[in-house]
Amino acid sequence: MALNGQAYAVDLDRMRAAFGSKDERLLRSIAVLTDEMLDEDEAASSAYSPQDAMTDIIQGECRAPKQRRSLYGYAIEDLCQHFGQVIPIPDDEGFDEIGDPEDLEIEPGIFSGELPIPVPKWSDTPYVRFLDASQVADAVARFSGEDLSHDDPSIAEGRRILLYQLTWALDRGKAFVAVVNG
Repeated sequence: MALNGQAYAVDLDRMRAAFGSKDERLLRSIAVLTDEMLDEDEAASSAYSPQDAMTDIIQGECRAPKQRRSLYGYAIEDLCQHFGQVIPIPDDEGFDEIGDPEDLEIEPGIFSGELPIPVPKWSDTPYVRFLDASQVADAVARFSGEDLSHDDPSIAEGRRILLYQLTWALDRGKAFVAVVNG
């Protein structure tokens, strides 16, 4: 399965402050996924929508049924768009999609599997990978001195893009969040 997504440089403190803020104005201002993003049968049968996921986050009450928890991932992406900006890909104007950073065969791995806000985990896409600003600085220091080559040219290129994006976030003092879909 091909995965693609976007990386964001995010003000993590502001994003985390949104969780449980009960800020109705903030809820209205954040662009959220709509039910039209779901197939019609799923949307018609669902009592829990993307808007409900964002409302849960703002209210600080995670009540999504287990099979709908992935909607929190899409809400996290909406929060990234609100509290951050998409990190560009070098030398590829207008194209900002990336693959899953976990597929770059970096050992030891740099992503812990934790989520940037306290929502329940889910087992499928979207995958959310994140580093807070201090972890971004550590990762940049580590990768700046490493050989990023690989036998597979796409992995080598992905590693170079990841270093570029981490450096871009570091230069702005931001966290790094990648949201990747299948």
